[in-house]
Amino acid sequence: MALCRNVFFVCTVLAAGVLAIAYASKGLWAWGFVIAAFGLFWLYSQRLQWGWIASFGLTFFVAVAARGAFLGIPFAWLLISVVAALLAWDLDFFLHRLKKAGRVEKEYDLQWRHLKRLMIIASLGLILGSAHLAIKLNLHLGWVLLLGLISLFGLSRLIALLGRESD
Repeated sequence: MALCRNVFFVCTVLAAGVLAIAYASKGLWAWGFVIAAFGLFWLYSQRLQWGWIASFGLTFFVAVAARGAFLGIPFAWLLISVVAALLAWDLDFFLHRLKKAGRVEKEYDLQWRHLKRLMIIASLGLILGSAHLAIKLNLHLGWVLLLGLISLFGLSRLIALLGRESD
């Protein structure tokens, strides 16, 4: 469990740290402190096995990042923070499931496979988010919604495919 726990720690620190620095760079020191404190709280709650904090943590970081977009914080910082929060959320639940399972055969291999799949998804998110920075398109809302639905469908198929490969 040490492998995933270490990656969870790095992702949580990255999500909170990047977002806190981004807010502090805009002069919003109080918000930076609140974000950093919440990141520490999430780390502490994972040790106590409080599973409900993971969903709240992801919601918190996404909401604060969305607010940061309206405040003019650079999109790249927000993207890194949200992707790291998403990874931390997934790993928090994965660690809880491992703990509930008790003894797991080839636990290190299971963790490593999970992390590889997770990194593929995170890489795709970062690549697509970075592509958004480089390519500016003016699309009407209907096209944006259609592309979003197609993306969700494609992502669900990718996750299903990766799930079948692991069986």
